[in-house]
Order: sequence, then structure tokens, then C-alpha cells
Amino acid sequence: MKNSNCNNNGHNSNNINYLFFFIWRSSFLSRKIKSYQLADLKQITCTIAYLNENIRYINNTTKDLKIRFIVNNQDDIKEYGDCQHKELITSILWNQSLSNKRLSSFSNHSGADNSSGGSCCLTNSVTHLKISKRVSQLDPHLIPDSVESLKFYQLKAPLRSDNHSLPVNLKTLKCFSLKSKIESLPDTLESISIKSRYNFEFPNTFVWPSKLNKLHINAKFYSKFPVGVKESYVIAFIKPTTLPGGYCLSDPSGARLESHQLANLTKLKVIHSTYWSPGLLPNTLQHAHLVCFWELVPGVLPHSITKLKLIHNHAIPAGFLPPNLKTLIDFGETEVPYPNAIPTGVTTLSMHYFRPILRDTIPSSVTCLDISNCNTPDDLVVPPSVAEYSFGRRQHTIAIPHTVRQVFIDNRVQHWYKTDTFALPAHCTHLTLAKDKGVHGIAFNDSLRHVCVKKMKCKMLFPDHIQHMTISILFHDLATHLLPANLRSLKIKQAISSNVKIKSLPLHLKFLHLPSRRNLQCTVPKSVLLSIAQSYDTIDDGSEEFVNIDTNLLDQV
Repeated sequence: MKNSNCNNNGHNSNNINYLFFFIWRSSFLSRKIKSYQLADLKQITCTIAYLNENIRYINNTTKDLKIRFIVNNQDDIKEYGDCQHKELITSILWNQSLSNKRLSSFSNHSGADNSSGGSCCLTNSVTHLKISKRVSQLDPHLIPDSVESLKFYQLKAPLRSDNHSLPVNLKTLKCFSLKSKIESLPDTLESISIKSRYNFEFPNTFVWPSKLNKLHINAKFYSKFPVGVKESYVIAFIKPTTLPGGYCLSDPSGARLESHQLANLTKLKVIHSTYWSPGLLPNTLQHAHLVCFWELVPGVLPHSITKLKLIHNHAIPAGFLPPNLKTLIDFGETEVPYPNAIPTGVTTLSMHYFRPILRDTIPSSVTCLDISNCNTPDDLVVPPSVAEYSFGRRQHTIAIPHTVRQVFIDNRVQHWYKTDTFALPAHCTHLTLAKDKGVHGIAFNDSLRHVCVKKMKCKMLFPDHIQHMTISILFHDLATHLLPANLRSLKIKQAISSNVKIKSLPLHLKFLHLPSRRNLQCTVPKSVLLSIAQSYDTIDDGSEEFVNIDTNLLDQV
């Protein structure tokens, strides 16, 4: 199979590299046992115990083995047809246009059962289907009823469940670009996520699924809010009312939304709303995301909220924020919080303002602070409780407490650190850079072990005591002389092209992750655990944790 995903409930990671590592280690231990002498009975017993542990891990992992098959062309269809274990394929990523002709060809190779008279093209073992091309028509029985998670990139066909165009057991439905109407949905749906440039107008006979608990609609939404939803995201859930406030959260008839309709809500995101009455939101609400929310009246937000994100809002008055708030992300831009507006107890604070913030704005309880896009005064005091600190060009002169362990430097501004120098705190172990320019202006400390560079364009040198390095986008070749001598792990998420090569590796390297095998131009030692994530031109929202591994990986380890 081209891609695999191991899901073992007994371990935290589902990376298939761990399975390959345990297979390699089992082979190594078995060879080691044969080399032992009889006098080494204690070592033999210990090694056998480790070997048995590896075998149990491999057995438990392969029981839950799940295979994702990727269809890019007719050769992939033939490969699927020749597979003797189609029952292991539970997920299919379809990178072709969805048409009856192509699906019939796929059905002939797959051996799907069409005796019922329908046009089902997939086997009943498939539970996850993702279609990355435009879909103009959904015929009845085109998708098997075994599919529980269905994702479209662009859908022009109406969504209907009464004509069997949608699986009867569907639980999750996602569409990145919907250009049609929603007429009816299966009652088994638990999660809906839809993006559209058009307004949603549901028919009068439309009924929400009874099991729905997650509703994400990125469009203007005109329908009655479903009762029982725990997580909601709507872009314009407003209607004009007779209230003096102008607008309020309401249903299409203009009647005010009652609190019992939101009784189970735990997450909420609303864009463009001007007035909410206090007491409307339930005490079950934990996460809220408010965009263009003008009337910041104390008492509107329940005390149960622990995470709040505000964008393009007015200045935060004292008493508006919930007292139990732990995470606050504020893109106020032109308005800064009033004194004592941020409650004591907030541990994660991210502020983005054009105007200078007040000196005593940051509470003493903050442990994670981001002021990289904020205009700050020179006498701003960073609390000693901060352990993660993000700053930019305007804040490099502000004193940093010695307690900071992780530092993020937003050095995207031109002429950054050409004349200025910056010393990392003595106990800092993690450093993240938006770019690798200006590294010569940073005085690295001896405790630094982890470095992450978002965009690596310049061939800058880092100290040899760094052990772990992550590069989000690589623009040039890498070799041993450009990497720290004691580097243990190197992870490259994306390369600008296949011409970017890894020409040599550090001597002590143990783990290497590359976006493609084409970026590798050197021999990888057997002691290095190699991970290859092949990228495709598809949209992935990150909800599925599939790790794409080259089938030749086993030969490497």
C-alpha cells in the first residue's frame, strides 16, 4: 500500500515509523541473543524480555492497522484492483474528477458488489472518503453506506439524503466550497462543516439531524439554530429586531434566540454581531471566538469561558472578560484594553494592537506571552511568570525574565538586527525564528537545544550544541557544514522545490524527516530513523492524522 496509518490505543503516537523501528529493533535483538555466550544468562534474559515487549507492540499495532489509498490516475486504480486485501483499505483519497465513467472503471477493478442495482463503486470496508476535485453530480448509491466521514473540495450538486446520494451511516460531512443548496441530511450526522460564498436558504421542510453536536458554517446563515449543538461556528447569525441595540442573535423570524436553544453549547464563533443580551449564552460555553463584536457589555460572557478570541472589537472594558479566563487572544488593532480589564488568572495572552498598550496591562499570572505584533512602551514590564515569550522588532530592548524557556522572534521586518544584538535568557531551551536572517545578532546560550526556523533562506550557522532542528520551508541545499555537529533530529516540513537537496548528514543524527525522497541526495545510515511525507496537491484540514510513508522505508531501517 502507498500510505499507512497505525492507530494503537496503547501508545500516544500513531506514527508508522515507530512500528518500523520496533521491527528493526526486534531483528537486532534476535541477532544479539545468538551472539551471547552461555555465561551471559542475565543479558540473555533481559534481551528476551525486551524482544517480547517489541513483539507485543507489533501485534497490538497491526490489529488496528488502517490503510489509506490515494487515487491519482488509472495506474492507481489498477493497483487497487490487484490488491488482495481490500478489506484493510478504510480510507480513500480521490484526486480525480468524480464521474460515473471513472467510478465504473474503479468499480470493475475493485470488485465492488453491484448486484443491488446501484452504482456503488467502493468496497464496504471504506469508512473515510475524501474527494479533492469538483463534484457536479451525486447519483444515488454512488457512495457506499459504510462511509462515515465524507469530505468534498468543491460541490455543485445539491445535498440530499432522501435519494440515497449520501450514505445512511454518515457521521461527519465537510465541504470546503459549497455552491449548491442543502435540501436534506441523514439523521446520523454528528458533525457538519461547510464553507460557501453564498447565503444559506434552507427549505421550509428542512429538519436538522437529531444527533448533531458540531455545526461549522462559514457563510451567511438563515435558519433556526439546531437545539443540542455543542460546538457552533457561523459567520453572520444575526437578524434585525426592534431592540434599540439594532441587531441581536436571533432566528430567521426575527424573534430573539432563547437561552434553552443554546443549552449544550461549548464552543461558539460568531462574526458580525452588535448586541447580545446578558444571560443568553449558557454556562456550558468554554471557548468563544467573536469577530466585529461591538457592544462589549459586562455580563454577556458567562463565567465558564476559559478561552476567548476577539478580532476587530472595541476596547475591552473592566468587568467584561470572564473571571475564569485562561487564554485571551485579542486583535483589537486600534483599541487597547482598559486598566485592569484582563483578569488575574489568564495564563496565555496574545495581543495585537497598533496603539501602545498600557504599562501594567499584562497580569502577573501570564506564562505564555505574545506581543510580536504589538506597539509596546519601552518601560513595559514582562512578568517573571512568563516561560514562553514571543516578540518582534519593537520589543527587542525590553528586559526578558530569566525564567523564559521558549522564545519566538518575529524577525520578518527588514534591517532586523543589523546593528542590534540580543542575548537569549540563560535558561532558554527552545528558539523559534520567523526567518533565519539576522542570526548573527543573537547571542546563543549554552542551554539552547531546540531551534525552529519558519523560512530558511540564508545559509546561516547555528551553534554545535543544538540537538533538534525543525525547518518549515527550506529554500537552499543543506550539508554537514551548515548544520550543528551534535544534531540528533532534523525535520523539514516543506522544500521550495525538488531541486533542494540534503547532501550530507551530521554524524550523530538519529531522526530525519523529509517532505519527499527527491530531496535526499546522500546515503542514510541504518541507525537513522527516516520519515518521508509525500505531499500531494490536495486540501487537508488536518483533522486526520495520516502519516505518508514511502514503501521503501523498511529497507532503510
